[in-house]
Amino acid sequence: MTVRLNPALYTGNVWHKRTRPKVHAFRYPAYYLLLDVDDFRAEKPKLPWCLSLNRANLFSVYEKDFGPRDGTPLRHHVESLLTWPVGPARIMMLTMPRLFGYAFNPITVYFCYDTNGALTATIYEVHNTFGEAHCYVFEPGMEMDAVPMHEARKTFHVSPFYPVEGHYRFSLRQPEEQFALAIRYFGADGKHDLTACLKAKRRPLTSSALMKVFASIPLVTFKVTAAIHYEALRLFLKRLKVFSKPPQSDQRTELARADVRNTKRG
Repeated sequence: MTVRLNPALYTGNVWHKRTRPKVHAFRYPAYYLLLDVDDFRAEKPKLPWCLSLNRANLFSVYEKDFGPRDGTPLRHHVESLLTWPVGPARIMMLTMPRLFGYAFNPITVYFCYDTNGALTATIYEVHNTFGEAHCYVFEPGMEMDAVPMHEARKTFHVSPFYPVEGHYRFSLRQPEEQFALAIRYFGADGKHDLTACLKAKRRPLTSSALMKVFASIPLVTFKVTAAIHYEALRLFLKRLKVFSKPPQSDQRTELARADVRNTKRG
């Protein structure tokens, strides 16, 4: 399957639901940008006037916010996580931009394409509120399904209300007219504990479109951080067990294609 590789704006909703030890759910609107990582080093990337790469603007995205966080070019960061001898022809990233210089990205997704525009690798870069990041890498070496499913052992601390054990199942719809990502977390006993979903529709990446989301979802990047802490407080008041943060694990975890028929469901 091939997709359009031009940058775009995606608007939609993020939804979380915990199924145990107590039911807890919330939803909030959000928007993400689909960008070509090579534009960060382009002399004059074609972007709306209110969006900049590696410099301040109303909306901005900085390479130093990702990977080793030292300003390493994003293409180098992504290629360092892959095992191919030849790097991808195109790398697109789906991420939340900074707004007024501030952002917190719970997850950024990198899509790696070959010269024919076929998706050949996916990287999920997960961030926690402790300033750490971890990459879950799926690199099958062949064109992926339209809606690939990946599984990985949980190796990164995200929520203080779950231990670093169990596994994830990622279900991904590539960013075409619609984009969807569902992450299901299963505890060490194989039972389903949590589902997090992002569903969004494609919009043209124009100044008018960005200003519309700025008006309709004001200060969204600040609200994401506020929502995380607010929901954590609600969980704390529900007397959920708190797990301390262990030392950070390795920076890369490989994913495998999931055989859903044989996967234990909660």
